[in-house]
Amino acid sequence: MKPSEFFRECVLQNRTQVVARVPTSSDKRRLLYLFNKTSNNMNQLAHAANAAELAGTATPATYAGILAELQAIADAMREAVEHAD
Repeated sequence: MKPSEFFRECVLQNRTQVVARVPTSSDKRRLLYLFNKTSNNMNQLAHAANAAELAGTATPATYAGILAELQAIADAMREAVEHAD
């Protein structure tokens, strides 16, 4: 049976059930936005670290700065999750 035949039969014989999706809360939308933005920031940090390493300009201060940025990101994400519904 082809998929189109199967779906046609299900609809015509009323064997379907529509399930409504629960609306996304504003907190969840905010968290998704924050995590998406965070992913981009982490990629930029990884690129900066890799570029500095390849150029031979990476120093302990470079990595300390990147680590501080990652810690700030983690703190912001933790705070956002704690205040979400």
